[in-house]
Amino acid sequence: MIAFLITGSKKEGLGHIFRTLSLIQILKEKNLPYTCFTNQDPVLSSLIPSHNITELTDHFFETQKAITLVIDTRHDMTAIILLAKKHTVPVVQIDCLNNSRLLADINIYPNPHFPYKTLDWTGYSGRCFSGADYTPIHTKFLHTKNHLPQLSERHRILISFGGSDPNHLTPKILGWLESENLPWPIDIIIGPAFTGNIPKTTGTIYQNCQNISPIMAKAGILITSLGTTIYEAAILKLPTIIISNFKEDARDETSLSKFEGFFPLGYYQTMTKIQLLTCIKKCIENHARNSQQIGTLIDGKGTRRIIDLICQL
Repeated sequence: MIAFLITGSKKEGLGHIFRTLSLIQILKEKNLPYTCFTNQDPVLSSLIPSHNITELTDHFFETQKAITLVIDTRHDMTAIILLAKKHTVPVVQIDCLNNSRLLADINIYPNPHFPYKTLDWTGYSGRCFSGADYTPIHTKFLHTKNHLPQLSERHRILISFGGSDPNHLTPKILGWLESENLPWPIDIIIGPAFTGNIPKTTGTIYQNCQNISPIMAKAGILITSLGTTIYEAAILKLPTIIISNFKEDARDETSLSKFEGFFPLGYYQTMTKIQLLTCIKKCIENHARNSQQIGTLIDGKGTRRIIDLICQL
């Protein structure tokens, strides 16, 4: 059995959850058993109906056989990992930056941009996997990839700031763009944990979407924040403007600027309207080239590669 330990909230974001859902989809296809342990949050109940909010205990590890524990959270889970190790349960950490990563059998950094080797790995005896080959993409995006509209039909600007949009960037960016005479119409995706207000708009608003990939497939430019969405965009050949929610995202943005089709504009409190409009103009002018370049970044097989690693333990 695969036991997932994941967390998510408006403040933390829902990327850990969406990433896990892509892994769960493959487990379902393979008819492999799994269970999920999460924090108590109303949004999570709708995304993962069968989740457990009780803590992992000795009893769970004693009563289950052939368990692998997969952890995807920003929090330090040292105590849980030590408990798992006590019962000889192998542990996989996904996107872990704290020192609990040194206790895991496998660490996975599920994107091409994060330089995980810059972390201190002194004393670590496990294995690490990273890069485009281990970037998980949900199967619904892979299906949509095979049915993309012609590039000439993808002349729309999409605003989507993830599941929670903690700094309410959606209304801010929409307000900026609404006052401009842009050549492409605007679409807006509202995430399930967003609690702000959306100003009046001539654009199309999508809420409570079970599958955002068809909406993304119609767009020619995506405006979003750093997170799992940027690689979902890449598999759909969708050039992406990235606005950071946090100052500490600067290193990631520097790495992302090396990839054709990604356009990081920096921290949201220092980025200007002029910067954004200039970037949109350039994206429209170079739409075909940007789309072609970003579409070569990942192959869409990362989810299955991660499941294969987990099942080998």
